[in-house]
Amino acid sequence: MLRAVFIGHRNRLNAVIAGWLARECDLVECVWIDPSTRWHQSWNGRWRFIKRRLRKRGALKTLDEIAYFLFHHATDRNSRNTRASYALVDEAERSLALAEVPCGIVTASVNDAAVLARLEALAPDVIFAHCLNEYFGQRLRRCARTGIFMWHVGITPEYRGLYSPFWTLYNGDVENFGYSLIHVNDDLDAGAVYVQGRISDVDVRHDNHVLIEHRAILASLPAVGRFLRALEDGSARAIERPDAREGYYSYPGLTDYLAQRWRVSRLARRGNFV
Repeated sequence: MLRAVFIGHRNRLNAVIAGWLARECDLVECVWIDPSTRWHQSWNGRWRFIKRRLRKRGALKTLDEIAYFLFHHATDRNSRNTRASYALVDEAERSLALAEVPCGIVTASVNDAAVLARLEALAPDVIFAHCLNEYFGQRLRRCARTGIFMWHVGITPEYRGLYSPFWTLYNGDVENFGYSLIHVNDDLDAGAVYVQGRISDVDVRHDNHVLIEHRAILASLPAVGRFLRALEDGSARAIERPDAREGYYSYPGLTDYLAQRWRVSRLARRGNFV
């Protein structure tokens, strides 16, 4: 049985993933990113993040991104989408026969020296991670015999980067909601894809990116289970899609959200989807 480590933010969806991994393989450790270290949890973190975005995107785009962040968090706390996301996790906890997981390490960075020392000592066969906007250094990637595989909520290479379900909706690309399991390399979401699938149970007029993420990740588990067995017996192979068109996306702004809603409404009126 493969010896595995899971890395992710500490939340209920990731607890389900870790419990499922513990059922499917020998989960020897979890590395949890401390929620208090996320950029929006402190004024210092917010200011550092804003300065980075200002340098990279300019004042108008940064203000646009801040406006969407504030709008989303103000309206989503008790929304239909949040309740539906919680319901999906509730059902997964009831139905997946989750196994007990290690207490884990809590850290501010996956590249922290204590984390690296712990994982090097464990020498796992594989490390899994879910949707972390953090660089995985070479030393971290070398900790596991087969490297790190990242759950990405989106079809790659078409939807590399952040908020993939948001941008899939924005593009009206309703055939490309899904998930990819990526072998992490030096570039963001650019590694070889070993598991990929699409989901169809999306209400494009009402579901938001958070709910679509929950649907996609939970839908991926059977395919990732098959990948685990293939990885163990040495038969795992990357998926080849030489004609795929690469796309890279970042944080959306409020104007992007308004454009997305307008495009979805227009397509719905035309009968392009139901």
